[in-house]
Amino acid sequence: MGDGEMLMRYKKYAKAKEVLEGYLKRNPGDVEVQAFLKKCKGIIGKVRKLGDAVGKIKK
Repeated sequence: MGDGEMLMRYKKYAKAKEVLEGYLKRNPGDVEVQAFLKKCKGIIGKVRKLGDAVGKIKK
């Protein structure tokens, strides 16, 4: 779990998501990790939307 949290601190959200999902496969009831994963997915989604918006502006 510590690795996923550390990756998030360094803004490595895609890798953190991968690590957190792997951890949750082994520990599905860990609500703290579920919360970190939800936050991570939310940030990834926002970054994607921002990238799409910037791409439209550049066209």
